[in-house]
Amino acid sequence: MGTNCVLRSRKSKKYHHFQNIDLNTTTVDYGFRLNGYCIQDNEEVIEHVNENYDKTRTYEQVKEIFIKLLRSQFGTAIGAKYLKQLVYDIEELQLFLQEKGRAKILGSSLFFTFARDYYEQAEIFDNKLHIVRVKLIDLCHVEHLEDLDDKDDGFLKGTFELLRLLNEIQCEFYLN
Repeated sequence: MGTNCVLRSRKSKKYHHFQNIDLNTTTVDYGFRLNGYCIQDNEEVIEHVNENYDKTRTYEQVKEIFIKLLRSQFGTAIGAKYLKQLVYDIEELQLFLQEKGRAKILGSSLFFTFARDYYEQAEIFDNKLHIVRVKLIDLCHVEHLEDLDDKDDGFLKGTFELLRLLNEIQCEFYLN
């Protein structure tokens, strides 16, 4: 999440590698990119992408993957309440960052889990499995901001764009 490379040394090869990834994916334009995902059905991996940025270079490609993750192997869409919960969780994180976030967070990730094998029986298993969840992880570098009015604009941009994407999906698939 965010629009800045986590590495400090602009002379290092790694910095240029990550900067190139940022420029060639959705990172700079949207404040986030999809680094990896694994789609399993009945404990069998049917699609696995880890840092294959060719599949996630555009907003539309990322949207396609989220749509896949929101459907079971039988094509059953996750219940609208679970997508609403996902949106709510991201809104809460965004609100916290807007109101109390006094740090720039570099190199962090939002980790999503989707229990796709259980979508058909989501109501039964949600208390035990948490059918859909998102957590903030990988806080590799945090810079505290001295000015109370400063915010992590890159991270906030990522949350705004992610919410826009999820709300688009919600309108297209759940409000028809």
